[in-house]
Amino acid sequence: MHAKVKKAIPARILSIFIAVSSCLTACAQQPPPVTQTDTIKEHVEKLTDTAHQLLAGGDRGKALQYHKQALQHSKKARLPEHEARSLVHIARILKTEDAGKSLEHLNAAMNIAKEINHKQLQSDIYLAMAEVYRQQENYTEALHALEEHHRLLDSLFTLNKKHEIARIQAEDKRQMERWLLLAGLSTVAIVAIVLAVYFRKIKKLNTALQQSNLVKDKLFSILAHDLRGPAANIAQSLELIEAGVLPAGEQQQLLEQLGKQSTAFANTLQALLDWANSQLRGITNTPVLFDAREVVENNIQVLSGQLTEKQLYVEDKLPATVPLFADRHHFDIIIRNLLSNAVKFSHPGGTIHVDMTEENDVYVFAVRDEGIGISPERQKQLNTAGIDVSFGTKGEKGTGLGLMLSKEFAKALGGNIWLTSEEGRGTTFYFSVRRKKQ
Repeated sequence: MHAKVKKAIPARILSIFIAVSSCLTACAQQPPPVTQTDTIKEHVEKLTDTAHQLLAGGDRGKALQYHKQALQHSKKARLPEHEARSLVHIARILKTEDAGKSLEHLNAAMNIAKEINHKQLQSDIYLAMAEVYRQQENYTEALHALEEHHRLLDSLFTLNKKHEIARIQAEDKRQMERWLLLAGLSTVAIVAIVLAVYFRKIKKLNTALQQSNLVKDKLFSILAHDLRGPAANIAQSLELIEAGVLPAGEQQQLLEQLGKQSTAFANTLQALLDWANSQLRGITNTPVLFDAREVVENNIQVLSGQLTEKQLYVEDKLPATVPLFADRHHFDIIIRNLLSNAVKFSHPGGTIHVDMTEENDVYVFAVRDEGIGISPERQKQLNTAGIDVSFGTKGEKGTGLGLMLSKEFAKALGGNIWLTSEEGRGTTFYFSVRRKKQ
């Protein structure tokens, strides 16, 4: 009896263990509950995935159970596509056991697919029907189902092709619209730039025209006063001398005055001729190799009379030779005007300094006086108007025409003219010219 009890106890324990294991297995295979984070659609898809896994593992019964649960949830949630696909899955499982029941599910799925006009789903259902009919050896219906399956596939291919063509055409249209917009914006930008450049040029031309009119007005003033006045005085003085009505002392003073007026008249006339020639023919360069120091010394000699009259001394700090390849005539006019201005505005007994520095390929000449200097306001006028009447330390009259002409010639030589000045301390004019090799 004890032996029987000992044998019965392990058997009973084994039975309990198997029952518990079966229960655990069944519980493990229960469908996952719908949680708050899952939607009905997601839950149906999870049920379907689980059914596929069970079917792949050979458990057709459990797979069928999960598909039926997915079908119920789909109906309840009104998910027609999921409902139809669940019917198809159930029909595929039932086809080997109950072909009639399988076809019922497929027909129900087909009705839903047609209601929602889902051609891809209809094509899949026809393929499943063909499999069932072939299993029943109903080849006529199987062939018909396959034909419908392929017809729908062709229709879907054509439809997809049309959609793709429409998509490509729409994309091309959008691309063309973008290109047209970009082209339009580019055209507007180009037109705006052209107009801006055009109006800027017009503004510059108007400014240049106004400046030209200002120069013209001042030039006519010079012609009217600085030339006509001295010419009339010279003529009247000569008439008095010829008449012999003046005492010897007064006649000598008149001759000295005539000499000064003639010199000023000649200088002004020469400046006008040089300026007129540059305006009519344009400034052209005829570069030659010459010694710049020689040109400076020649101009100092030309001005020796005025230097002696004002007891001025010229301190020449130029090198022994300054080889320069440039237009000698232009250089000569510039140096003459700068030296003449220094003489004009120097106090009697002062010193004029002439110097030069070399910076890379540029010579910078400097003419400095110790005269009356130039106010900041008049410096601005010299930098803009060019022509400006002024008077030297002994009443010598200047027009600024020579300085304006010198600036133009300096630019033609690839250089520039600028100044530094302090009232009561003097002025330094700088003149740069490129040192070109022959």
